[in-house]
Amino acid sequence: MQREHGRSNLGTIRRTSLSRSLTPVAHKESDPVAPPLERSDPCHPKESDPVGLRRPLLELDNSDTFQCMNETLAAPAAECAERSGPDEGALIAVLSAAEGLRERLEDALVAVGLSISKFDAMEQLIQAGEPVTLGALAGRLHCVRSNVTQLVDRLEADGLVQRGSCAEDRRAIRARLTPHGLERHAAGLEAIRAVQKDVAQRLSAADRARLIELLSTLTR
Repeated sequence: MQREHGRSNLGTIRRTSLSRSLTPVAHKESDPVAPPLERSDPCHPKESDPVGLRRPLLELDNSDTFQCMNETLAAPAAECAERSGPDEGALIAVLSAAEGLRERLEDALVAVGLSISKFDAMEQLIQAGEPVTLGALAGRLHCVRSNVTQLVDRLEADGLVQRGSCAEDRRAIRARLTPHGLERHAAGLEAIRAVQKDVAQRLSAADRARLIELLSTLTR
């Protein structure tokens, strides 16, 4: 109870002190009047007023305010990676173009029930000309065996690939395309050709040859 009473007295004292500090005091004619403050630069106050607190805000005109804000808040523009660097944005441009073309290719294959990864696996099985072990298929696709196993599982679930044991080694599992897989691969190839045709129409034969040369230079 005493502690609560103490808080109440303290709050009363603070409010009283605050109200007194905000109440204007009438000066008598005999009271000395403080000399007017000299007008100073708000951004560079004098040593006697190091933080510029003595100057009333009403005395600041707009030009001083804006000048002060510009000097204290202005920040240098951030450097843009797409248009900077020693290559002048060439790397970002190549990556952006590759990403855009890959999205177009993926959309074209999705329209025929495939994906880039599925088509790649089916393409390797066709190029092999015979059933391929999953380990060999992983080597052809440059990925780990576990990823190929999951990919072949999805192809088999779609009826596009059939797995079977090897006559030489029954422990080895080989994969081959089904007749339905061959038809789906043909549809995927046609979708890819449509994207390739659009690219060919955008570039002349000379530009395409030059582009291939430039891109091969970047990967050497």
